[in-house]
Amino acid sequence: MKKAMKKSMKKVMKKTTTMKRRKAMKASIVAKGKRGKSSVFRGTKVRTSGGLKKQDLTRNKQGKVVSKKASENAKKVFENISDGGRVTRNERWTLRYCLAAFKWDEAAHDWIVSECSKLENTDPPAKRSKGGKSYYQQIDGVRCDRSIVDACDKGISEESGTPGRVTLEDAMKVWTEAADGNKVTECERWTLRLALSKFTFAREAHDYIVDQLAKVDKKGRIVQEAPVEAAAAE
Repeated sequence: MKKAMKKSMKKVMKKTTTMKRRKAMKASIVAKGKRGKSSVFRGTKVRTSGGLKKQDLTRNKQGKVVSKKASENAKKVFENISDGGRVTRNERWTLRYCLAAFKWDEAAHDWIVSECSKLENTDPPAKRSKGGKSYYQQIDGVRCDRSIVDACDKGISEESGTPGRVTLEDAMKVWTEAADGNKVTECERWTLRLALSKFTFAREAHDYIVDQLAKVDKKGRIVQEAPVEAAAAE
């Protein structure tokens, strides 16, 4: 009886040890989540869920681990519009349109925002309403909705809890400002594009704005499905 019990105990222990070994062997080499790139860059993981390996990553000036390729692609885009050492107003707004029409990697978007902040804006001060606050703000030759810009400013303020970056929650508030009356005017659409070039957005926040703009048809109406003509309408 004792011998039989010993044998069964040994089998159970052996099975448990084997399972532990298998679990250890199955430890994921894929880094996921917000710290995924950092884990790969440190060497604790082999690659990110998007397939980036250590040689594909680098640290930016802020010390954040970013994709080399994304940053390089953003630089190529900027080089194309800054030929001759000068960026025209038309080129600046084309770049802003692209930021709202396509989904960008965070590193690429941050780099573009940084470069856009250096571009010259020679517009005169915005006209004031009778109440002392202007409804619109003339920015780079285009009339923009001040409330949308203010909503982004509030999102990146120290009081927001996430200073320096527009979060998904902030982006939803910004969209609410723009989509009043189930319609987004041309002025509001261009203001949203400006915001994407002026403020750093979290990826989910940026993608949310891009997805919402894709649902706006050429007349400014919000539809359930992204209209085919919307991307090329303006």
